[in-house]
Amino acid sequence: MKRPGLATKVTLTATIVVFAAYGGSESAGDDLQTALQQYAAQIDELIGRATCTTTGQCRVIAVGAKPCGGPVGHRAYSTVDTNEAVLQVTVEQFNALSAELNRRTGAISDCAVVTKPPVACVSGTCVTQ
Repeated sequence: MKRPGLATKVTLTATIVVFAAYGGSESAGDDLQTALQQYAAQIDELIGRATCTTTGQCRVIAVGAKPCGGPVGHRAYSTVDTNEAVLQVTVEQFNALSAELNRRTGAISDCAVVTKPPVACVSGTCVTQ
C-alpha cells in the first residue's frame, strides 16, 4: 500500500477551508455542490482506468451519502495504480460534504440499502458486477 503524502494533506486542508468558508453562507448548497463536483473529479482522477491483471488487484469503495444513511453507490478501483490512502481520505471528505449538503438542503431519498457489489477484473479493468 502506498503511503499518504502531500495530496492527503492538501485534501484535508481543502475540506477544512470548504467548511469554514461556506458555514454560514446562504448559497452554501451551491457552494457545497461545486466542492462535491471538484471532489468527484479528484476521485475519478485517483481511480483512473482501474487497470488490473487479476481480480485480487480490485477493490470497491462506498461513495456519496444518502439522506437516511449509507452510500449512494460504490466505485471499483485498482490497487495497482491507485494510492489507496489518498483515495480513502478523498472519498471520506466527499461523503462528508455530501451528507452536509443533504442536511442543509433537507434532501430526502428512498432509504434503500445500497449493498457492496462484488468486483472483478474484466478485460484488464476493475469493474463492479
